[in-house]
Amino acid sequence: MIPVVVGSSPISHPNIHADSSQEGCESIQREIPTMGIQTVLQYLLNLRPALPMSREKPCSSASNGEVRRWIADGPILLNGERWTHDEPMPPLVWSLVFFPKSPKNRTTLL
Repeated sequence: MIPVVVGSSPISHPNIHADSSQEGCESIQREIPTMGIQTVLQYLLNLRPALPMSREKPCSSASNGEVRRWIADGPILLNGERWTHDEPMPPLVWSLVFFPKSPKNRTTLL
């Protein structure tokens, strides 16, 4: 077993050995928690406090259906492109713009 240093204290993992094989590495990968692939809609809903206010009900947060309609109607640009609500998120987000054609309502998050 190889001790692994985390912070100032060494820890050991039962599947890490000096002669670790491919099987040992695969068993460690199975133990690492992973998130499923997020869709564009899920990503935007996780940004909920930062989303623009509802256009249908002023002074309230946008509903899930309203965000889905924004995606379908096209007033959201993610990395400069329009997306559908069920597409998987790109691995890197460098631009997120709501209502890009409106000088009054345009909101840029990234």
